[in-house]
Amino acid sequence: MGDAMSGYQAAITAASPHATGVFTWPGFSYLQHPIVYTFTDGRSSSTGGDWNLACYALWAAGTILAGRLWRLRPTRTRRHEHAATSS
Repeated sequence: MGDAMSGYQAAITAASPHATGVFTWPGFSYLQHPIVYTFTDGRSSSTGGDWNLACYALWAAGTILAGRLWRLRPTRTRRHEHAATSS
């Protein structure tokens, strides 16, 4: 997301090297808050762009899911080995 934010800022500067004004980029819907760029004679500052609650929830769910998935594979392998040795 940082590269996209930098790209938007660079595009404004490239289009008008001495830009003055306020520009808003909505960012990635449902993942981050809008970013507001303030330009004064080509110099810029930005605010926003932090993650939404949905992004944190997806990150946490993905971490938990990935942490649980690696445990499933060895369990299935052991069950098949037990079945093969029991017969």
